[in-house]
Amino acid sequence: MKNLLIFAVLAGILAFSSCKNEPPKAVIKVINENGTAVSGAEVKITADEGRGFIQPDNVKELFLTTNSSGLVERTFETDAIYDVFVQEYDESEVVVRSGSGVLVLVEDKTITETITIRP
Repeated sequence: MKNLLIFAVLAGILAFSSCKNEPPKAVIKVINENGTAVSGAEVKITADEGRGFIQPDNVKELFLTTNSSGLVERTFETDAIYDVFVQEYDESEVVVRSGSGVLVLVEDKTITETITIRP
């Protein structure tokens, strides 16, 4: 009976120690003031001075573009807090709408942040 208990404890420890946390994932949805998804918007994710670098890219700023559904998706290495700035440009490359938000990333979670851009 004692051997069975020891086996059960060891099996439990091994089961929990072999669980690897998943890296945090961000989904940023960009909409306009009417609630319509905005494709082709520039999304800038920034790490300020106190927050280190954006991993795995090891950069202070990361630029992404929304897809046809107004989304950008990205997996990061660690928990973090980032500032997000979004701009939509017209054909002449003039900013016509912009908005901002904060992205709070947590291991094992997909965080969805909706940012509304306005003129």
